Amino acid sequence: MYVHSYQSYIWNTVVSRRLGQHGLNVISGDLVHKSSSQQSSTDMQVEHVTESNIQEFSIYDVVIPSPGYDIKYPLYKDWYRELLSEDGLDIEVLRHKVKDYSLPGAYRKMLVKPCHVSWECLTYDHAHTQLLLSDHDKLEGRNLECQLDGKLTALRLELSLPTSTYATMALRDILKRDTSANYQSLLN
Repeated sequence: MYVHSYQSYIWNTVVSRRLGQHGLNVISGDLVHKSSSQQSSTDMQVEHVTESNIQEFSIYDVVIPSPGYDIKYPLYKDWYRELLSEDGLDIEVLRHKVKDYSLPGAYRKMLVKPCHVSWECLTYDHAHTQLLLSDHDKLEGRNLECQLDGKLTALRLELSLPTSTYATMALRDILKRDTSANYQSLLN
């Protein structure tokens, strides 16, 4: 589990750097799916974006690999090499005889559009007011107690995302709030 967390850390760092340096533009050297068929993140066939095919892709086609021995890297592979070497790891030696430590790598889309998005603002008076029904509450036939003029306001957001994508960064961008553990600990 820690090994996969480390891969996610590297993936997030590379994505942040990629977006920071090149924004939402597809660039020569990015990786994209070769076909639109649904393949697992480890079996995906990818190709480099080139100057001759760059117009065929949008930023939503770009995939970024987590580090591994069985993946193709974007042309900014040096970023991976640099990050791994900071932790005493060699990008060329990610295969290990102990399967749990062996890192084949995988591909994830850099940006994903959520679907089935809906939202509403709710008002309420007390910090412990229930603002969302659990599945159990729904089965029990319970309803929320709504107020039209509560002194507190909440945003209830519903959306669907594919596997291996998380709403955390979308919420950070929507709310313009820091989502780091350090900041969140100060809120309590």
